[in-house]
Amino acid sequence: MENLSTSDPVRSLPAAEAVKAAPLQLKKTMTVGHVFQLIAANCLAQILANAAGVRRQDGESVHQMRVGLRRLRSAIGLFKAVLLPNEPLKEELDWLTRQLGMARDWDILAGPVLSALTDELDEPLPIEYVRQAASRQAKKNDKSAAAAVSSPRYERLVLSLTQWINQRGWRDKTSASQQKRLKSRISPFANEMLKHYRRRLKKHGKKLAGAAPTERHKVRIAAKKTRYSAEFFQSLYGDKTMAPFVTALTGLQDTLGRLNDAATAGGLLRQLQESHPPLAETISYLRGYLAAGAKGEDHNIQRCWQAFKPLKTPVQA
Repeated sequence: MENLSTSDPVRSLPAAEAVKAAPLQLKKTMTVGHVFQLIAANCLAQILANAAGVRRQDGESVHQMRVGLRRLRSAIGLFKAVLLPNEPLKEELDWLTRQLGMARDWDILAGPVLSALTDELDEPLPIEYVRQAASRQAKKNDKSAAAAVSSPRYERLVLSLTQWINQRGWRDKTSASQQKRLKSRISPFANEMLKHYRRRLKKHGKKLAGAAPTERHKVRIAAKKTRYSAEFFQSLYGDKTMAPFVTALTGLQDTLGRLNDAATAGGLLRQLQESHPPLAETISYLRGYLAAGAKGEDHNIQRCWQAFKPLKTPVQA
């Protein structure tokens, strides 16, 4: 397979809005190795396409670059049985994910979370003071994310990723059995992995009713990995077969994601409470309100789970 050039076309793009992942078009005749290379290049393209926006401290670009990183990490996990482990690369991906994650978490608190609380509560002025404090911290983290994506460390990561994907470093020194699977057709592999992820999600989902935050987190991660896997392979199955599966997963992941955002916001508010004593009383109230709202989400969680639970693993036509 020819090298997949991901850096030059993306770098030539004008400074634009945040970029979502481009659709993947796979064929059943492709090999497992070929498909992994296409998926990895697709994820890297999304990461690179949002770099300029992150440097401009655009919150949505931070989000989309973070999504690209999550997709890439999920892809590596999806194909891990046939890949050569690369711990140094994983550590660098983890580093960049943390930089973006801190910026995104504060952006969500300063934006959607506190805006929603302002609309729901009749305390606009005290909440505005909290929002201003959160916004100042968000800007600091946005600057840190921009600095990370402008750093030599980021450039080395991009170079390493591009070489790893183009030169297929992920298959060097793999075992004979791994080489055989890499050269096999993608369809059986896709069927096997979707069944595996669905089984794991259903296992965690059995404990979802009244689950503690740690257990809900496991379900959310399992739903996210299942959804990304389904989206990677969607063109092999067709929209009619895969769309209901992906839609149900998206609803479940989004509902659990909102709860995770609320829990994360509560932790960040605690940090503000400690560093801004004059706002302590207002922040304490907001934290309590968020926690109470999370407890009331059980109905929505169960509704989304019941929408997904009866769906069978998609089958290729």
